[in-house]
Amino acid sequence: MKGSQTRVTIPVRVKPLLKRIGEIADAQGLSAYAVGGCVRDWCRGITAVKDLDVTVEGDGIALARQLAQRLGATVTAHAPFGTATLRLPGGQGRLDIASCRKEVYKRPAAYPTVSAGTLEDDLFR
Repeated sequence: MKGSQTRVTIPVRVKPLLKRIGEIADAQGLSAYAVGGCVRDWCRGITAVKDLDVTVEGDGIALARQLAQRLGATVTAHAPFGTATLRLPGGQGRLDIASCRKEVYKRPAAYPTVSAGTLEDDLFR
């Protein structure tokens, strides 16, 4: 709808984490964005989200490793896909970080061939 605005309610407890992610990304010359189901839920006013999704223009796995070290989280990297999952300490939830990417599928149900991409490429896929 032209001229309409969506108000996003980011949970107060999540804001410091997003700020920290942004600071660490900036220090590495990367751009990081909250994406996926958490943003959808925040747009709907649902703030009890425990899983965060972040996409990074650049090396998401390197960012995830830096974050894990600084947050005391455990990290599992999935190098072929440019993704990593952090388990936050104290049962605070999960953080999935993905490098912005393009995907090509050789056939239906096959694993994709992944290459670096932009935020636009990532959101398009």
